[in-house]
Amino acid sequence: EVTVVEGKNAKKSHCFPPMNRDHRRIIHELAQIYGLDSVSYDNEPKRNVVISAVKGKSICPDSTLTSVLSKERQARPPQPIPHHRQTDR
Repeated sequence: EVTVVEGKNAKKSHCFPPMNRDHRRIIHELAQIYGLDSVSYDNEPKRNVVISAVKGKSICPDSTLTSVLSKERQARPPQPIPHHRQTDR
């Protein structure tokens, strides 16, 4: 759900689905990094986070979190394949 408010203080908001405390904490931390407002609403187990981007305050990242994680996974060399010694029977 995205809400756009027109005018001098244009704002876009997104309401996340209910999630656990650890996931909400991550959303709040990322929101702070990007200059977004974030607020938790409702009681457990329906507690959720709403983030809002404010024109002139919030910043847009150069790349998505998904693309950064994908690049990081590709940059790591694959795990070595364990070799088992065969014994004579």
